[in-house]
Amino acid sequence: MTGFLVNLLSPVFSSLGVSQADLTSYIEKLIGYVIAILALLVVMIVVMVVAHKAKKGFRHVIRWQAAIAFIAIVAVLVNVICYGPMYNNVSSVLNAKKVVLAQETTDQSRATIQKVAEEGMVLLKNDGILPLSSDTKKLNVFGWDSTNPLFGGTGSGSSDSSTAIGILQSLKDAGYETNESLTKMYTDYRADRKPDRQSGIGNVCNTKDTFTFAASSWCNTITAFCLLCCIESWL
Repeated sequence: MTGFLVNLLSPVFSSLGVSQADLTSYIEKLIGYVIAILALLVVMIVVMVVAHKAKKGFRHVIRWQAAIAFIAIVAVLVNVICYGPMYNNVSSVLNAKKVVLAQETTDQSRATIQKVAEEGMVLLKNDGILPLSSDTKKLNVFGWDSTNPLFGGTGSGSSDSSTAIGILQSLKDAGYETNESLTKMYTDYRADRKPDRQSGIGNVCNTKDTFTFAASSWCNTITAFCLLCCIESWL
């Protein structure tokens, strides 16, 4: 049901800047209300059909009452939604005001962002690995995110990832062969992105030797694409 609604509504809401992840989250919150409204719609239709058997003077009265009752109940449910699970979203839209920041504040924010970025970057030394030689066709791809990429976040970090291609597929499209045993090691660890702050990515393998064996047995030149997952807020 949720997947059907996401596929049905995505074209409309994506044009409004709502990401598919946000839309899925909203539908999951409201799925109970959606089912209730659909059930009421079915009841209203049944009542209108059955009203055909009533006396001629009462048919229109019954149908109008069914329609008014449906609208009234839907209006109540919409109010419950607005003051319940969607309160923060509705409130932010209704109470949004244009904020004008001082130039000093903007400059200070940019300087802080640049400082955090510079201190957080790690530059790896290239010992002749890159660019890859023409005879290199097999690659080891490290990192659980290689099997489960996160192309964008939600809210202000949302993006259209409907046409995005993961690193494994992009390497294959470029003519490289990736280590399926290494990839399977990650997919066996976990195939989805359930929030799990306790287990962590460290449980993928018991020892470093497991990684080394899986990589070295595939190709002599170990080319590693380290996709850092420690910067993600949830794993």
